[in-house]
Amino acid sequence: MYLKHILAINSGPLADIDVQPEFTSDGLPKPLIFVGRNGAGKTNLLSIIADAIIEIAAQHFSDITPPNAGGRAFFRVVGGTTIRIGAPFELAACKFHHDDAAFYYRAKAGRLNPADVAQRMEAFPGVGGWDAEQNEKVVTGPHQQIEKIFRSGCYSFFPSNRAELPFWANNVNDEPAAIFRDRYFDKLRKPITVAAAIGDLLPWIIDVILDQSLDAVQYATSGNLAPLLLQAALQNNSALQNINAIVRTIIAEPQARIVRTGRSAGTRKIQIAVGNDIIFPSLNSLSAGQVTLFSIFATILRYADTGQTVSPAQQMEGIVIVDEIDAHLHADLQHRVLPALMRLFPKIQFIVSSHSPLFPLGMAEAYGEAGFSLIELPSATKITAERFTEFLDSFRYFQATKSFEEEVASRAAKAERPFVLCEGETDPRYLRAAAGLLGFGWLLDQIEIDWVGRTQPGGAVDGGKAPLAQAAKVLRNNPQFVKTPTVLAFDFDSAQPQSDYDNLHIRTFPENPNNQVCRSGIENLLPETAFEDRFYETVTKRTADVTKISKLRKKELCEFLCDERKNPDDFAGFRPVLEMLADALGLTAPNQPSSEAGAAEEGPRP
Repeated sequence: MYLKHILAINSGPLADIDVQPEFTSDGLPKPLIFVGRNGAGKTNLLSIIADAIIEIAAQHFSDITPPNAGGRAFFRVVGGTTIRIGAPFELAACKFHHDDAAFYYRAKAGRLNPADVAQRMEAFPGVGGWDAEQNEKVVTGPHQQIEKIFRSGCYSFFPSNRAELPFWANNVNDEPAAIFRDRYFDKLRKPITVAAAIGDLLPWIIDVILDQSLDAVQYATSGNLAPLLLQAALQNNSALQNINAIVRTIIAEPQARIVRTGRSAGTRKIQIAVGNDIIFPSLNSLSAGQVTLFSIFATILRYADTGQTVSPAQQMEGIVIVDEIDAHLHADLQHRVLPALMRLFPKIQFIVSSHSPLFPLGMAEAYGEAGFSLIELPSATKITAERFTEFLDSFRYFQATKSFEEEVASRAAKAERPFVLCEGETDPRYLRAAAGLLGFGWLLDQIEIDWVGRTQPGGAVDGGKAPLAQAAKVLRNNPQFVKTPTVLAFDFDSAQPQSDYDNLHIRTFPENPNNQVCRSGIENLLPETAFEDRFYETVTKRTADVTKISKLRKKELCEFLCDERKNPDDFAGFRPVLEMLADALGLTAPNQPSSEAGAAEEGPRP
């Protein structure tokens, strides 16, 4: 069972959230990561999803939530403090799919007429009607499938207050004990909310080790049954190898394995060894971050363990929700280990929140930028791993900051005409001058031209190919901001491939091979004769050696060519650029004199 859609209106700090988790072309769930500042609504949104899962499970199992006044208690309250301040109601809805079946969850509090949100609730059939005045929760779906879903899969919520007892704490009850439980039809015995897991994992690990062990005496005296005993032990060994895979990933030791010592070891019955050496005398001897990771991912194994057929980790299914998944984790655990552990379970739908930039950046390396979804709350904007609002000063990938990305999105969204965004400060001036001199005035009348950076005291900032490439990522990931045809125009030396994404078009200026004086930037489109000595200044760089460099004063050259000389011959190299922009934007010239005649009329030669 996977989450397919979640809607939350006026829920806590969330005004209006509508998220549909993504899946690969093979139907595998992409990890869904929510980020944002404290108070942005991450925990609230995860609690809604967890509550929906709990409510579905509680339709069949009696041990999901505690009994209360002849019924059962809710995991998540409805109404009161959960309603957004100043709002008259709260509404939350979730849709889950399992094979061809669908489960729907809806929680409503406050005063709300169903007709007022009927269009929004069309995606959640069967739970779209309610009493306008009452607070209530409703779950619908095929009741007969619930037991199979939850017994064979892992459905768990790890809250932000989770913690495991450290090895140095004096806990008289930490002795792992064998647990013998009958299996009842209406008892799941797998808590969905998991705040601490080691206490339940240790007895299970002992069972796994014993199940894959072979009794030498029994094997020697079993006669024809010996092959069957060996086959059963080998099958159960898969469960132990699943545990070992998690341990090896966490401690970065490819030969590590779980071992069980004798009864004299006391609380150290479960240890981690490499070869014949014990490297951790108990699981609680791992660091707090390592124990946290082991608890989460070993719980997936335990919950997916039916005690019958042992599945490899790659086949285990379910939904795992983790609030503040990077809590207690060192930088390396966030960036390298956590994504690697998640990749062990491709059929588990991970829905998590994070405050660290290292975790999303590690996910981008492990999954690729398109392999997971990164959603910023409370706006529910899809962002890229390079930008994380709490850490603008720590990670400056491609000089992109939150304010830069917001500015790019805002400028694209505000464009009322086809929009061209360039690398450099002088690029728009060159393009406007060339259009006027070469008979492309009709194009200027229909488009807006700007550059990616901004001018501030001391000079221009955030210009160049790296910020423009970052702008391309922002707009590709948020196509809702690209409301008009938009071209991101790179200089020829940026080597950006031509590509199209609905209204967004990536184009690169052609190279002018006849200009060997300037081999970069838009100035390469000019003739060599334009680069007079007076537009250069000598700059001295002092390191171990003294180096003198002739630096082009680009703004002065641009002002002279565009505002003073205005010679069409200087802009001949821009003609294919203007034609390329018009073609990308789908614009054609109206009936008018030829471009040569227009150039003669609009731009006198000196």
